[in-house]
Amino acid sequence: MSPKSINVGLDFKETTTYLRSWIENNSESFYEHKIQSGIQYKFNTSHGERIINIYYSKTKPGSRIVFNDPIFEQANIIARDLNGQPGTQGGLLGNKETKSDVRRKSLTKYKNLARVGSDESGKGDYFGPIIICAVLLDETSRATIEELLSTHVFGIRDSKQFTDSQNRNLAEALKNNLSDFEIFSYSPLDYNKLHNAKTSNLNTLIGLGHSTAIEQLLSRQSKKTNPLHLEDLPVIVDQFDRKTMPKLHSLAEKYPMFNQTQFIQTPKADANDLAVASASIIARAIWLEELDKLSQEIGFNISKGAGPKVDEDARKILNQKGLEWLNNNVKMDFKNTTRVLP
Repeated sequence: MSPKSINVGLDFKETTTYLRSWIENNSESFYEHKIQSGIQYKFNTSHGERIINIYYSKTKPGSRIVFNDPIFEQANIIARDLNGQPGTQGGLLGNKETKSDVRRKSLTKYKNLARVGSDESGKGDYFGPIIICAVLLDETSRATIEELLSTHVFGIRDSKQFTDSQNRNLAEALKNNLSDFEIFSYSPLDYNKLHNAKTSNLNTLIGLGHSTAIEQLLSRQSKKTNPLHLEDLPVIVDQFDRKTMPKLHSLAEKYPMFNQTQFIQTPKADANDLAVASASIIARAIWLEELDKLSQEIGFNISKGAGPKVDEDARKILNQKGLEWLNNNVKMDFKNTTRVLP
């Protein structure tokens, strides 16, 4: 049986750095927030939601990790890596560099440069649109954005690390302090029309949205008195595939501004770059606004994501509004549709 809790010799900061990296490499998304005397991580695995609490001690060295389930599948691996043996004092074994370390280092060289970051929200949600946001982070806004999103313990925080309310408030602060940003969106109806075409797929749609938002943002900047030097401007996109964006970046006729920039794409860029994290938060806040509008129209709070609760909401709405309403407001290619339709 896996340990319910372990004590480790690493200090609180080192422990949270390791565990955040471990979770990033073992889960698609997670939620991170402060608790009394520590930090809590919530994330999904193939076995369901898992929770890890990390506590610091004011009187003793080291820290303590508590798992929400005594049969937590990989608790022994975490304990081994941190201590060598569960329940013993020790340090992190070896100096193996994690994927998260590599990603973070690959983006470090851009952290003091003006740059564009782009991310999307809503592609994993049955209800509502897909929102894509590209932001410009430059010398005038970097310090403020860093103060908002970067901490020594949490690292860079993106939309996954905040509640909906926190995300909305942060998005307003970001929009008020960023030099510029651009939004591109696919309504569910547009998504259904385009995604049903044989020549299109989700990655193509996402790539076109990113490229369009970036191009419009750069085009607006080019008209200013002191335009950016595009050839020196990094453009960072949270990677969703390895082929679409490089191809679009090379299309000089369609994206003449974007084509001139230094293009970088990497997984988990939203957790490793301030510009992409900012884009992630603004995109999610706008998506939440759109879901609020649908909820007001239908008369109850529609669930996020694509799980069983979403199926329940969709069945209720189908009975009230009919199939046409669903076709206009959900992504019909999701498996939810086959579960919901009679």
